[in-house]
Order: sequence, then structure tokens, then C-alpha cells
Amino acid sequence: MTTRFSNKSTIACAVVLALSLVGCGGSDGSSASDQASTMSTAARTTQPLIINGVPVTLVQAGEAYRYVPSVSSPTERVLSYNVVNKPDWATFNETTGELSGTPEASDVGFSGNIEIGASDGTNSATVGPFRIRVTADVQVTTTSAGTISVSGSAVGSVTAGQTYRFLPVVQNAGTAPLSFSIVNRPTWAISNTATGLLVGTPKSDNVGTYSNIVISVSGAGSPVSLSPFTIKVNPADTEAPTIAGTPASSVAAGANYSFTPTVTDPSGNALTFSVLNAPSWASFNARSGLLSGVAPTDASAQLYSNIVISVSNGAESAALAAFSIQVHAPSGGASVATQTIPCVGAFATDDALLKTAFAAGGNITLLGNCQVAETFTANSNTTFDGNGFTVTAAAASNWSGSRIRSFITAANNATQLKFENGSYVWTGATGRIHILSFADNNSEISVDSNTFTGAGDATAMVGATDVAVTNNKAYECSNACFDNWGGTNNADYTNNLASLPTGKTSAQCFLYTGFNTDDTAATATSNGKFIDNTCYINGQATYGQLGFYVEGYASSSPAEQYNITIAHNHVIIANGIWGQGIRVTGHANNIDIDNNIIDSDGLTTANLPCIEANGGSTGVQIEFNICNNWAGQTTGSDQGIFTNKGANGSLQFNQCLTTGFGACSSVLDYAASSTTIQQVGEGTGGGTASIANFTPASATAGAPGL
Repeated sequence: MTTRFSNKSTIACAVVLALSLVGCGGSDGSSASDQASTMSTAARTTQPLIINGVPVTLVQAGEAYRYVPSVSSPTERVLSYNVVNKPDWATFNETTGELSGTPEASDVGFSGNIEIGASDGTNSATVGPFRIRVTADVQVTTTSAGTISVSGSAVGSVTAGQTYRFLPVVQNAGTAPLSFSIVNRPTWAISNTATGLLVGTPKSDNVGTYSNIVISVSGAGSPVSLSPFTIKVNPADTEAPTIAGTPASSVAAGANYSFTPTVTDPSGNALTFSVLNAPSWASFNARSGLLSGVAPTDASAQLYSNIVISVSNGAESAALAAFSIQVHAPSGGASVATQTIPCVGAFATDDALLKTAFAAGGNITLLGNCQVAETFTANSNTTFDGNGFTVTAAAASNWSGSRIRSFITAANNATQLKFENGSYVWTGATGRIHILSFADNNSEISVDSNTFTGAGDATAMVGATDVAVTNNKAYECSNACFDNWGGTNNADYTNNLASLPTGKTSAQCFLYTGFNTDDTAATATSNGKFIDNTCYINGQATYGQLGFYVEGYASSSPAEQYNITIAHNHVIIANGIWGQGIRVTGHANNIDIDNNIIDSDGLTTANLPCIEANGGSTGVQIEFNICNNWAGQTTGSDQGIFTNKGANGSLQFNQCLTTGFGACSSVLDYAASSTTIQQVGEGTGGGTASIANFTPASATAGAPGL
């Protein structure tokens, strides 16, 4: 909380007195004591007002709120007060500065940015801005019949654009399976017949009251119902998001096009993107705003006009200015080379075919399964279409040694590279093997709809920029399935699946680090998005693997990781295996971790949080996440299931849920007392898990749900 002050009086005369006894009344014969008295009065007049006391920023609907500022005034003059953005439910006293009132259920949500000012006619001071959050008055209902009892604490309101969740708690002494039903379900919500979970995100056009909602559960006998409850959707008190960025206005025929806008939302609401007049050859990601695709391969010029990308937070929206994309012939006017590669499954033949194809570049399409034992270099404007076939590499003489090796590596300064529809298999010892490798000065990279098996990394970005990795599956990665090293910027990972090997420690599904490959220096990485991905952890019971790891430091010097979003992902930890969902370390700034689900069996002995941000991080937001059956870290005195030890962040609305065999730690949220974390708590412990625990399978058997 900040206090600002100002002084309207002038002290010029006092300055002159300090320099000379001439002027400003210095020649009227007054005594030195009179002058001292005058200066003392002037000094008191110029001293600022100071407002003491921190306003309370949280109140429950139906309870009284009161804040009275305490003002230090050296002039002892009568003070007057004013307020900016007073909540409608509150009153303000201009004589005392008191802000008070009792909010109702319809007032649930955040106020505007409130400022309270004090003035003595000469000097003034202001406290704020601050926001007051009104929480719902929760009523708990318990009903039982026979062997089944059901209880719940349904929140009575939600703000448009925010997620509503309610999960009834059921005790079942019988053995019959349970099923749930709901009456008068809000149109914007869905219900789970196996768990009773009611969840949804209302939009601005859903504002209103939804009454007489009844959730029932039945087993072998008659159904048991909760008392009817009401949900009121309130208008969003929100600011419009901002969207920026400069899309490329041209692309060569046959080359990859990629643009992701930069977006901020002061209200912190979930964002969705939309596009008008997208080219027919481009795809669009509604979660990240990524517009990408391969331009038509014919060399004739073609203009795609009036393309508009918009973003909405459920209540307000913003749009980029309309732009155009000109498809032009490649440099020199030549059409893009198109090659088909009829691999025969023999090392010598296939190595020669692919080596020649990559040297020529252009559009390369496989027509058979390949056996290779060499590294191939991709030049600019190369599209490699696996066409459903498999490229298999096995240990050979030129793969030996400890140096990092790659199936395919990008040439220095190569841009517009695309790899799609392929399957890549490494059959040798894992070692330090990358399947696809991109380094400094590589840009405009697309990796889409591939399958990777074995090796250390499926994809390795070492300082690459403008990266889109989407719809891929990676199995048995011994290092990091999707790896990003120092200097990587503008990387978008969406709808990928990663499965880590059994018995292997210290592996990650997704890594974003400041380390460089030689481990001797560090470079900042920024603007990473990890959305709608799935990670299977299969390591071992004594040491763990990580789902998502933002590693914000290096061994010799710090490097910041900033503007990274980890949202709507699912990490599944095999039964009896220890792992950790998400970890942020070191110099990490502005990291958004929200709406992720981490599944565990609750029976392992790891002494670490499910989701954590360590000290040194800044602006890490950990919100609306679910960790199922997380009980392992109870011996720690400085951590909870959700832990944030950084500064200026958020830790709120997280839950730990349980299945029949699992448990949750008693410490849900933990924030170090030395930090400035805001809004700690609001979590819900206990209850039945909304997502079942899975036992991930090996790559040969295929992961569940594939």
C-alpha cells in the first residue's frame, strides 16, 4: 500500500532567509527570535501529511466492513477527506475518512481501484489504490438416507468470465456404485454424473439468477438430494484486455507462416481468441491466438486481406488492426522444390536419399519407412512431411561419443522450418540425443502432429524464436521431451502429449530454462505458452520427475525467465511413483500457472509441493489448480500442496481433492512470510476427486486415452 503526499505552499522565502537577511522581511528590524519563530512555523507548514493504517481488502457478504485512516498532521489544521471509486454498497464520511458498509450477495467480486485522500488545505496525502473483494456467504447443507450421506457448500454467486466449481461431498457405507443427477442446471455449466461436480464459466450474456438447483446421488436405494441452491452470475467488473504485435505482411510460397499476438489482461480473467478472414491454408489456436500454416506452393502472387485477431476475457474484448498477408514467389522467382523420398529401410540407401533431399530443401515428403545413421541439416524454407512413415535411427559409429547428437538439426540462421506428420524412433542408448534440434538464430519453426519415441529430447530449442509445437506425442524421453534452453523466445506448446520412461530420474515433460548447452552461461528466455498439454510421469518411487519446469537460473550466472503461461494442462503420475507437477525456480518473472490438474495416488513419500514457486521468483500467479491425493509433503514446515515463496504474486482458489485410496495434506497453501504474496488461501481440501487417477502405460502399450 502506498501513501502519496503533496505540498501547495512555497518555500522560496525560507530559502532566501537561509542565504541572506535582506528581502523577504529581513530588513524590518525584527529580532532573531522572531525570525526563528517564523521559520519554525514555515517548517511545520511544509511538512507532509502521512496516512497510517492498511485498508482491509477482504469481506464476506452479509458482514460489516469498516476502515478509518489515521492521519499525522503537523499543522493541526482541520482535515477534509475524499474518496475515488467508492463501492456502491459502502458509505463515506468526508469529516473522518471512514469507509464502511455491509455488502450483499449481489456484491460478490472485486471493487474498483479505491483511493482515499486527506487534506489540511495546504498539504494532502492519499492511500491506495486498493481493491476490496467481497466473498460469498457460504451455507453448508448435509442430507443422509440409509447408507449414503451428501453434503456441500455451494457458493451462491460467480462473476462473468470466472470459473464456477462445486463438488458435493459423499459418504457411502454401502458397496453399490453411485450416480449423480442435477435439476435446473445452469446452461453455462456442465455436471459429472460420476462425481457430482458442477463446473462452468459464465459469459457476460449469462448474467442473471439461476434458482432451485438440486443435485442428487443414488446408489442401491432411493436418491439423496442436497437442498435447492441458487447461483447468481454478476456482471464482470473488469478492464478490457490489450492485444499487440506486428504480423508479418508477406510469406514466400511454400514457406511457414507464424504469428502469436502479445496480450495482457489487468483483470486476470481467462482469455479466448478469435479470428476473421483467416487464410484457408492457416490454422488458428483459440487459446493462444497463434495463426500459422504453410503458404500455397504455387509461385503466383496472392493477397489475403482484412485479417482481424481478437481477444476476449468474457466481458470485454480487444482486437488488432486488420492486416494482410501477401504470398509471393520465393527469392529469385523460382517455385518451391517438391521432393518425394522413397525410403527402402536400409541405412546406406536412405541416408543418401535424405542427405540429398535436405541439401536441396523445399517440400520433402516421405514415401516409405527410413533407416538412418547420420545427422541431416535443414536449411531455410524447408517443410518435411513424414506422411505417416517412420524414420528410425540406431547407434552407429558416427553417433558414438558423449557429444550431443541430433537426427535433424537446423542450419545456422535457418528460418521457416516445418516438420509434420512424421514418426521418429531412436533405438540406441538414450544418451544425449535430440531428434529435432534448433539453435541460435533459427526462427519461424513449426513442429506439428509428429510422434517421437526414445532419445533424450523429442525437440530441443536452444535460443530459437517464434516456435509453434502442436499436436505431437513424445514417449520415453530420458531428458526433457520438449526442451527449451537459454535464449528461446516466443515458444507456443499446445495439445502435446509427453510420457517419461520408467526407472529414470530427473526427467521433465516440458522444460524452459536459462541454461545454455555448455552449462557455463545463462541467457534470458521469454514469452512461452504451455496450454492443453498432457504429461505422464512413470519414474520411480524414490526420486522424481517433473511435469513442467521453469528453471530460472544457471550454475554461473542468473538469467530471467519471464512472461510464461502454464494453463489447462494435465499431469498424471503413475501409482506408486513420485513426481512433481509444476516447479518454478530462481529468476522467474510474470509466470501464470492456472487451471492445471495434477493426479497422484497419494501414497508416495516425496517431501515436495505439487505446484511450487521458489524464492527469487516475482509475479508468479498460482490460481484455480487442482492437485488430487497430494499428501507427501506434510513433513515440511515451510511448504504446502501449493507453495509460492516469490514476491508480488498470487496464491488462491486452488484445491486438493481425494479418491477412495488417496489423501490430502493438511497444509493446502503456503506463502513465505517475507514475501508480498497477495490473496493467500481460498482453497478447498477434501472431497472426492473430479478426475480419476490413471496408471500411465509405456510407449509400447500406448498411454491411456490415445
